[in-house]
Amino acid sequence: MFGRRAIVVVPLALVAACGSGVQGGNTAPTTSSKLQLQYSQLVDVPGATSTRVWAINDVGATVGDFTVGALVFTDSGGARGPAFIRGPGGTVATVDIPGASRVSLRGINDAGVAVGFYSVDTPQGPNAVTYHGFERTPDGVITVVDLPGAGDSALQGINNIGDIVGQYDLADQSVGGSFVLKQGRFTTLQDPPGAVPFNVFAVGINDLGVVSGSFTGLNGNKHAFLLRGGTYTTFEDTRVTTTALKGLNNGQAVGVSDNGGFVFDIATLSITTFIDCPGGLFAFPEGINNQGQIAGRCTLAADSPPFHGFVVTP
Repeated sequence: MFGRRAIVVVPLALVAACGSGVQGGNTAPTTSSKLQLQYSQLVDVPGATSTRVWAINDVGATVGDFTVGALVFTDSGGARGPAFIRGPGGTVATVDIPGASRVSLRGINDAGVAVGFYSVDTPQGPNAVTYHGFERTPDGVITVVDLPGAGDSALQGINNIGDIVGQYDLADQSVGGSFVLKQGRFTTLQDPPGAVPFNVFAVGINDLGVVSGSFTGLNGNKHAFLLRGGTYTTFEDTRVTTTALKGLNNGQAVGVSDNGGFVFDIATLSITTFIDCPGGLFAFPEGINNQGQIAGRCTLAADSPPFHGFVVTP
């Protein structure tokens, strides 16, 4: 069942001050702590050849997407397949949308409201694939949530208040970036200073309204950011060209850099723990709840593209 919510758009020109401040160039200090995942902490959808876990809520429910059979990719590079919700007891519910080539759930709050996006192949259109955001309630009602005027929309995270963070680009491809949706009102976010257009990715929002993500700078390096009270704080791991923050709780975030997957302390802007998959390859942590449980993805061999999901309590 599909519906559509009433929405109000805040024009870009009216929110130029949102994120206009910046505190940048921080190098995140690290500790030597290492978390080694065990095979027993891997979580796969039964029968799936690849499972990608993207978020976890405070009761331990996770969401993601999966593939059955050989990996087949959309024209934009994402693996085709449905999404899933896995309850804390291990029950898996599949989420699919008729006509979609790919469905992915990227966030879930404690009320069980999940958000994500789906793609539709549009070979006759200006782009080969079109993306739409959607919200799913615990009783299975799906509501399409697109930024009006956008050519593509994707919902990436939701907090316990119901605030949503996402990404978009306009139909004519002239503008692309991130947005926050609060109480039916979209606010488009100004890019961090020095960001390459179309290369800013807001992916998480916590109950305090802090937004996490990453962007590509003019030098080609990828930098992590937090957006708090209209001010960006940017930072990177030591001696790397890529640092990205993913999901966050009210005090910590998870992310990845060239040095590996990590847990990040928001107050001190420091990396506290690196995470390795079984066999020593570094993990891709994607979400962390307020209990400290971390969810994400692992590969078990350097030449193996399929992913396995994981859930771990440090």
